[in-house]
Amino acid sequence: MIPSRNLEKDSSAAKGNNSTMFAIPWDNFLQLVHRSHHDCFLAVFRFYSNLYLGNANTARYAIARLSRPSANGGSMLTTVAETSPLGQQEPINMIISANSDSAVLKDASTDAGLGGGLQTYFNSLGFAGECLGNHLGNDQQANLGDGNGLVNQTGVLRWDFGDVQTGTCKETVDGGNHFRYWIQNESSAIFIAASYELPASSNHDIIVNGYNFGRDYISGNITGSAIPTQTLSNSSTFSGTTSFNGFNYSTSIQYVSGLLPNTSVGINHNLTVALDGQTAVDGLVAVLTVNITASNSSSTGGGSSASTGNSGALSLSTPVLQSLAMAGLLAFYATL
Repeated sequence: MIPSRNLEKDSSAAKGNNSTMFAIPWDNFLQLVHRSHHDCFLAVFRFYSNLYLGNANTARYAIARLSRPSANGGSMLTTVAETSPLGQQEPINMIISANSDSAVLKDASTDAGLGGGLQTYFNSLGFAGECLGNHLGNDQQANLGDGNGLVNQTGVLRWDFGDVQTGTCKETVDGGNHFRYWIQNESSAIFIAASYELPASSNHDIIVNGYNFGRDYISGNITGSAIPTQTLSNSSTFSGTTSFNGFNYSTSIQYVSGLLPNTSVGINHNLTVALDGQTAVDGLVAVLTVNITASNSSSTGGGSSASTGNSGALSLSTPVLQSLAMAGLLAFYATL
């Protein structure tokens, strides 16, 4: 069942788009002229063989305008503190392409000049910032191969149960879908590590197949229909529309292999996440390209996603109320 509040979606929104564009990696080509004629011929042959014989991932990365982290010492696996055993990692399994509208790539809400920014897009997917703006738990780190090395997550978004102000407090306690994100320095692409977690009483362990489900539930919120996790491949494509606060978004989704390993080795919670006979991570990354199709020209308010809620809802924006609510949440954790 898809945890989505976008119930008005047209069920026909999930559409396939099998067309593939190709881009010549000119920087790499120029380097070839410095090699021997033999090496040059082989390198060009391999590239075009992969391109036209079905391995179009290299071209897809170029079209998506993202730099493959592993090409520059990075990884599509995060660094997680205090795992047991030590050194376990979690998959970065979604990317918002740098070919998306520039406003979507701005880590903001609806400030002047940044209408329909990243946070508003996240709201349209049914996610909001952490409970009352307070972060619990350890940060994860990622090296996106952009020259910055390991950096802490930019933020954490949680399923908001239809309430951007306080709904993520329910997710923090009861569990559900959530994700961490990072912004690649050189491309501005957004890298997302999604997973579906158990309640706080179960220490927020990940549900069975929870990394793949976490990714696909987000895709399902976009399309308004279930994503067939077990039959996905690197040729799977979908599309759909979402909206929030007067902004409408059209998103195309391309599942890509070759960025993320298909493995259980070293994956956090791998003993309980992996399905029998399958790996904890299926090796697919959902690459999203997002366009704003309608905007709220009257929107001038900035601030966090929690500042925009249902009319008549109790506002918890004051420091006193935030402190009281946070104290109650911490008291709950103390009883677990």
